[in-house]
Amino acid sequence: MNVQPLAARYAIETTPGGGLRAVVPARKHWLLLLFMCVWLTGWCFGEFTAANQLLHPTRHDTDRWFLTLWLTGWTLGGAWAFFCVLWQVFGRELISVEEGSLVHRVEIWGLGRTRAYAVHAISRLRVVEFSFDVFRNQRAAMPPLFGAGMGPIAFDYGQRTFRIAPSLDEAEARSLVTILAERLPRAVREL
Repeated sequence: MNVQPLAARYAIETTPGGGLRAVVPARKHWLLLLFMCVWLTGWCFGEFTAANQLLHPTRHDTDRWFLTLWLTGWTLGGAWAFFCVLWQVFGRELISVEEGSLVHRVEIWGLGRTRAYAVHAISRLRVVEFSFDVFRNQRAAMPPLFGAGMGPIAFDYGQRTFRIAPSLDEAEARSLVTILAERLPRAVREL
């Protein structure tokens, strides 16, 4: 059986200002997605049952404060799980080089968070080891919204290391780093 080479999951676009942008869709973990959708169905049943108990109390309901606290935590957990499903199905990262900045945006349906890194403060753009296997790295199934990020593309920014593009495997990351490095000053590209 002959195995055909696979294309990269990212797409390269030219921005209106003459910059470069890579569009990296979120990696889909199909087994986890199926599990979370079924699990969220049960989660909703628990949510509605608890909310109904709060809205229509009986004489025997004495622990309303506990139920309120529990329902708050239950709602936050369900919202996070739903958000992770949305991320895997509709999420994407936009990585661009424009006007002296490396711009990293994480979004779902156009809503998201943008971080711009001044090119003069970036050093050592590189590919690092990263496991996108959801069983070894559970953060791989979540949107990279908080902290220094995760992923196989890394760069030093001041005294911190930032990692991006968790949806890419090592070969894709290496290819994208090569493309990005062509648009960046030599000091950024030096390892």
